[in-house]
Amino acid sequence: MKFLEYLFFKYYYFQVRVGDGVVAEYSALLFICFIIEFIYLDILSTYFFFFPSSKNYSGPGIQSIIIKHKYERILEENEDRWKGKKNLGAVLFAVFPFVVFFFELYIKMLMNQGKL
Repeated sequence: MKFLEYLFFKYYYFQVRVGDGVVAEYSALLFICFIIEFIYLDILSTYFFFFPSSKNYSGPGIQSIIIKHKYERILEENEDRWKGKKNLGAVLFAVFPFVVFFFELYIKMLMNQGKL
């Protein structure tokens, strides 16, 4: 849970610095949700690329996210600890799922060409 709070803190202040501070909490949360869904997509694509099955998967149902003012507590409690620190964890969390996804596509392409 602390890792998600760290990510929210870093993405929130990134949005405040380069974007619109009015909707920074929503942008940070949407970005974290987008990356988590992409990680979920990586896991599913790995399974369906490398372990073919005849089952049809329709994906998760409609999900809703309710935001309460918990973000204010996260920002206040962790400002001294995380403000001014390196952003390596937040950047890797955002970049790693895309690298894995394109690596999976490359491996599948090699499999289709008969090179693997």
